[in-house]
Amino acid sequence: MQFLIWVLILALLLLTVGAIACMAYATDVALAHARHAAGERAALVSLKTLLNQKLQTIQRDLLYLVRERLLERLVNEPTNEAEAALTQEWIEFSRSKGIYDKIRWIDESGRERIRINYASSEPMAAPPALLQDRSLRYFFQDTLRLQPMEIYMSPFDLNVEGEHIEQPYKPTIRFGTPVFDGKGQRHGILMLNYSGSSMFARIAQALPDRYPRLWLLNSDGYWLYHTNGEDTWGFMLGRSDLTLAARKPTVWARILAQGAGQFLTEEGLWSFETIYPLLEGQKTSSGNMRLFSPSQNVHTSKQYFWKAVTLLPLDEYHAPPEADRNLLYRLGRSLLQLPALWREATVGLLGRRDMLAQEALAAQVVEHTAQGVMITDASMRVQLVNAAFTRITGYSASETVGRTPFFLQEGKHPTDFYQTLWAQAIKDRSWQGEVWCRRKNGELFVEWLSINALCNKKGAVTQYICLFSDITQLKESEQRMEYFAHHDTLTGLANSRLLHARIEHSIQIAQRAGRQFAVLFIDLDRFKAVNDHFGHARGDELLREVARRLSSCLRNEDTLARLGGDEFVVLLENAGTPAEAQRVIDSIAAQFPCTATEGAVSVDVGASIGASFYPADGTTAAMLLGKADHAMYEAKRRMRARRDA
Repeated sequence: MQFLIWVLILALLLLTVGAIACMAYATDVALAHARHAAGERAALVSLKTLLNQKLQTIQRDLLYLVRERLLERLVNEPTNEAEAALTQEWIEFSRSKGIYDKIRWIDESGRERIRINYASSEPMAAPPALLQDRSLRYFFQDTLRLQPMEIYMSPFDLNVEGEHIEQPYKPTIRFGTPVFDGKGQRHGILMLNYSGSSMFARIAQALPDRYPRLWLLNSDGYWLYHTNGEDTWGFMLGRSDLTLAARKPTVWARILAQGAGQFLTEEGLWSFETIYPLLEGQKTSSGNMRLFSPSQNVHTSKQYFWKAVTLLPLDEYHAPPEADRNLLYRLGRSLLQLPALWREATVGLLGRRDMLAQEALAAQVVEHTAQGVMITDASMRVQLVNAAFTRITGYSASETVGRTPFFLQEGKHPTDFYQTLWAQAIKDRSWQGEVWCRRKNGELFVEWLSINALCNKKGAVTQYICLFSDITQLKESEQRMEYFAHHDTLTGLANSRLLHARIEHSIQIAQRAGRQFAVLFIDLDRFKAVNDHFGHARGDELLREVARRLSSCLRNEDTLARLGGDEFVVLLENAGTPAEAQRVIDSIAAQFPCTATEGAVSVDVGASIGASFYPADGTTAAMLLGKADHAMYEAKRRMRARRDA
């Protein structure tokens, strides 16, 4: 009789351990799924932020060049000397940037007047004999019809030299804006050819782990980037088969239907994000796969988009990191995949010594797993916890056994959350998901919890087995990625993405309430000298100091953003008149100069400020920023004129 009792005890124990092991395996895989999915999402958000910042920087470069004094001088009073001076300045600009394959002034007839080519890491001016007629190219026609300060961004395609696509391929995005003289007469366009290869290299540097399996597609499903270069640029080659839409129509339909998301197929985990390269109010065109043909369509900022896609193979998606493959994971996988081993392991356990050995092994498995284990009875009273439970929560076994799991609840969830959770677990006999809890020391943490019911032969629940892992660091990592998607990493200020969103929100409120607001564009003077004399570390320190000074001048409802480099923008809410904005400008100006000193060298950094007002100066974020930027440039030019006088 005693032998039978031991056999029953051992059978129950092995059943419990087996259930725990299987749950541990399932939980580790579920955690791996969560980590992989979060990692893919974070990578795509980083990519989207990187591309938006880069594209906005290029557009600011374009506006800077079109307002440059030497270009204005050339179009108003054309001379050979003025053309030579502008050519030399553009060569220096191209050298300092290193990302523009071409900088061009194309006159109103479509003839290139100045072209700076960037080749072999050295820019040079194209000789007059090699300047081309671009009057029939779609980007010239689409840009020439724009109004002052409007920007055209071409489709992402390949560069064309003469009448043929350049070999080897040169991925290119063209940014253009019309050129006007002082009387408002058009004098052609200014165009920057941004190197797509430079963009891909920047992505590879920022996302080295994901880059090999990252795809970038246009809105028709053609590959702009693919690890297999032969699959790219199908729309330039007349190859409609080189699209994701043609190869995997169901997958493409799902990607096209949503802005962002993830889904699983037999190939793996698909993750995707939609990137809108254009700012509000800007336009692009479809271009044309036929050379020297006009664009087929015009697209607004919401119609023109790219799709960034990653595909994580199924075996990688299911695989936890090596560190997570603990004893329970390995045992659970063996139990699920090799049931024969389970039978062999349990057959022949006839001696008490062997039963005690198995009991000790089972206890060791539960005790030494990295996951927290909590076993309750059918009424949800805790019967057993392991060392990992104590390590994660801070509660010992003596403080836990006999209580219900509700003592871990922390108030972050709605009051009925835990009741609903357990009601679902009782109804379905299983539950899994994220749960916020509170450690014994009062600290909050988030766990990935898996609950499964253990039943007897009659189907009645005898126990609930709860396995959980602390995923607080994973959640914090996701939150950091979300934060840095909207904030400048150096200063903590809003970045251009968040600034545009807030300006658009202010426009909606101002429209309803009939109010005005102002946008101030701030550019530091002589900041480059700080980097040149003292290094970038001192320059970064100065930028943080400027951010603190500017913040001290503003109200809580205002927004201070850093666009990059030494450019800052203030969204000044409820600025009813220029006089009110001027008071803020005066208070900001009073914070300068900021002096950087080292040894005998001292540099005073000042600021040039320009303002625009809604709705007088524009009704979109792009228009308001463009007007403020132009006003800032005029202020900077007046200051230089006074200094040179």
